[in-house]
Amino acid sequence: MTISQLSRFNDLMKKIISISLTEQEIEEYFILLKQWNDEYESRCRQKGLINASALIS
Repeated sequence: MTISQLSRFNDLMKKIISISLTEQEIEEYFILLKQWNDEYESRCRQKGLINASALIS
């Protein structure tokens, strides 16, 4: 993720905590969350921490 995406992700997390997200922001949050998760899993696979069969879809 880019720095701007991470920044936006953090902003959305703060809004979730305060329960002030719009419907559009909730959708945006889940898109960024999926992207973060995909990148995290990819890094873990590269480091040999997890394998593809261990991932839950």
